[in-house]
Amino acid sequence: MTEEEQSNDLETDHTFETLGYFALDNGDISDVNGIAIGEAIKIPSYGQPDRATWQKQTLKRSYKAPVVICMMNTYNGGNAAHIRLQGITANSFQFQIEEWNSYDGPHTTEDISCAVFETGSYLIDGNKRLTAQTYQGDHNWKTNTFSNAFTDIPVVMSQCQTRNGGQAVDTRINGITKISCSVRLQEEEKNDQIHAVETIGVVSIGSK
Repeated sequence: MTEEEQSNDLETDHTFETLGYFALDNGDISDVNGIAIGEAIKIPSYGQPDRATWQKQTLKRSYKAPVVICMMNTYNGGNAAHIRLQGITANSFQFQIEEWNSYDGPHTTEDISCAVFETGSYLIDGNKRLTAQTYQGDHNWKTNTFSNAFTDIPVVMSQCQTRNGGQAVDTRINGITKISCSVRLQEEEKNDQIHAVETIGVVSIGSK
């Protein structure tokens, strides 16, 4: 579902949006030649004790320029939240369950799934192409051109990779075409909506 926070008002109605997703088995993610291009990780029952705590996740492989996408796969806690990342290195990253600033911060246990990809463009099963890339962005819409064009409208996932700004933030995607999409950072409604420049990861899957 689409979930709104309630920092500015109590209504949670939201207009229709197009949602995209992809599913991965736990373990290595490989291209059509069987070469590993990433890994999928399941993190069960992680609870956020406070806003200051970060959990380190060690990776199976070492990457030159990893792109990380993480999300919660359960809905145990009622406060709107998302996964926030920081400290991404060649073989690890840090994460936390980040509630919006208007909530208290601690969050009950949730199951989390993460996908890590080496930056690049790859052919994968089913005549599909996967691209993983990063760029610098803030609260303004910015067009991100895919490293390879698709022959149809791809499924696009994005996530903030850094924590340069202290306010809780998530990414929004709009205007997906065969060659690009627009992405920006979005703070909660009560905030001023001005956010520091962050590194944003974008992963796209579509027909080659």
